[in-house]
Amino acid sequence: MPKSPTKTPAKSPTKNVQSSPTKSVKELAEHNSPCRSSPTKSLIIQSTLFQESAKKRKRESSEESGSSNSTEDSSKKSKSSNVENYSGDEKSTSSSTTNNSASSTKDKERFPCDICDKEYATKKNLYRHRKTTHGILDVDTSVTTSFLEKDEEKEESEGDEESDEEVYEVERVVDYAYCKQTEEGLYQVKWLGWPEDQNTWEPVANLSCREKLIQFYNERVEARKVATPAEKRKLALPPDPRESRDLRDLFLSKYWVKPSQAELEDLFREQLKGKTPKLQPELTLWKDMETLAVSTKENEKRVSQIILQLNLRELDKVRRNQLADIKAWEKKINLVEKDAYVSVVNDVDLEGPPTTMEYINAYKATEGIEIPDDPPLGCACTDCKNGSSDCCPGQAGYEFPYTANGKLRLNVGFPIYECNKRCECPPTCRNRVVQKGRTVKLAIFRTSNGCGWGVKSLEKIKEGMFVVSYAGEVITSEEAERRGKDYDAAGRTYLFDLDFNLGDDNPYTVDAAFYGNLSHFINHSCDPNLSIFNVYVNCLDPNLPQLCLFARRDIEKGEELTFDYCQNTGSLETDNPTGGSPMKSPQSRSKLGGLAASPSAARSPKAAAEEPEDKSGFQTECRCGSKNCRKVLF
Repeated sequence: MPKSPTKTPAKSPTKNVQSSPTKSVKELAEHNSPCRSSPTKSLIIQSTLFQESAKKRKRESSEESGSSNSTEDSSKKSKSSNVENYSGDEKSTSSSTTNNSASSTKDKERFPCDICDKEYATKKNLYRHRKTTHGILDVDTSVTTSFLEKDEEKEESEGDEESDEEVYEVERVVDYAYCKQTEEGLYQVKWLGWPEDQNTWEPVANLSCREKLIQFYNERVEARKVATPAEKRKLALPPDPRESRDLRDLFLSKYWVKPSQAELEDLFREQLKGKTPKLQPELTLWKDMETLAVSTKENEKRVSQIILQLNLRELDKVRRNQLADIKAWEKKINLVEKDAYVSVVNDVDLEGPPTTMEYINAYKATEGIEIPDDPPLGCACTDCKNGSSDCCPGQAGYEFPYTANGKLRLNVGFPIYECNKRCECPPTCRNRVVQKGRTVKLAIFRTSNGCGWGVKSLEKIKEGMFVVSYAGEVITSEEAERRGKDYDAAGRTYLFDLDFNLGDDNPYTVDAAFYGNLSHFINHSCDPNLSIFNVYVNCLDPNLPQLCLFARRDIEKGEELTFDYCQNTGSLETDNPTGGSPMKSPQSRSKLGGLAASPSAARSPKAAAEEPEDKSGFQTECRCGSKNCRKVLF
């Protein structure tokens, strides 16, 4: 049976910290008590100095006033005495003259301010002036120095005493037993830097090594599991030092592994199908975890239920972070988007927002390319309408593009010439549609057919309505060749040839890979609901048309927007008005091509039949799901 601990190590250890033996409890208390001056103490000293300084200045002022009055009386008496006793001795006369001279000098003494050179009759007035005008508090330096020197000496002496104190650190807990004399449990402690024969028995109040107490408790529990009844009597079990948090951590370390992203994706799909249980209250879950952590009998069914609950909570955390990121990106792109609000939705998986693309709402010219914005001519119409040869479309040799209510009346392949900034027609002119911007509410959403992000309508769209413009970087064809090689490795491309004027000899290409708008996310379909048109507004360069998407039929609310990556937007004089595309495929720089999830075109059936088979054997599956699907995108 252990005795009440009385033994203390005989030499001072070289390391400090955590705990001290029982015999040094008093010394430890002295060590832990405050022994250094605090900010409060410094404030008290400063306040005391200020009060004593003020009292001293008051006494000096009183003494100066009294000294002045007594000097005047003394002078009068001296003069009277000199008249009556004119024949007095020479020593008395000399003394009187000296006193009169000193009194006169003191009357004239002034106290100047060393900042503004103003003079005052007393130090009190000078101090008041310095405090109110210059913010300077005058303190008697002799008093201040005296206080501070004493305080520093006291701190140094206390610091020396503190450095002489012995402090101890627990290396490990060796044993536990109950002491009948003190009626409390005691731990046998091995001290860091001390031999085994210096071990002491300590109450838990003397120990601040919680982790080591928990470690000893766990080791003792495991030892008792394999011990005989006789051995168990020697292996006394201390009170459980673990808190609720420790028991939960123990459960997690034994049974739970943080799920991977793929596992969370699978669990999210199960949750969308309604096949996962509801989240249990946190307190109930914690209580079960603590019970199972110390239970000697394993309940596999309940453990699996708790693991599922933990995974669901991890999924909920990931989902909340994902939705917050998507919402933040939605706000960011709408700061750039000048037209109708763009929503961002993902109810399919745990993919975050597509932040690799910088959102823009117009062409971005690269170095060396200039996009004109000052048209050389405009119409003088007051009422632009169909059949007018003087309006902008008529001047260019093409038909009027819009109906009276702003719907498109042209077939695919015809260019659209809108009225520009030089035209005299009003802003309400019906030949100003694209330049007024997008009016249809759209949403970027995550598709469920494996095509990544797509775009859907949040309202019904009528046939012929303008939907959205295609934005991106305007680059040269040579630069497009270079970038195309990099995109080939990824099996996709966002390169879109501006080939309406010169066909395959087009000098410019639009790349929406890293700069783009809504159109970046519009997917391909072999049966699309959008068509591409070349539009000219303020830029009349025939090689730099603005690519715009119009509804080719009525589109229902919630329907995904698509266009055919094989649609020809070139001149009607081309040999193949239905085949080919301005999109560039990963396999070639011909007019066939495209990308799997965003602008790039599939190979047309005719072109696929005419061209030799690709030796690489690389093909991208078309997932549009339409009845006339060509099955192969490119």
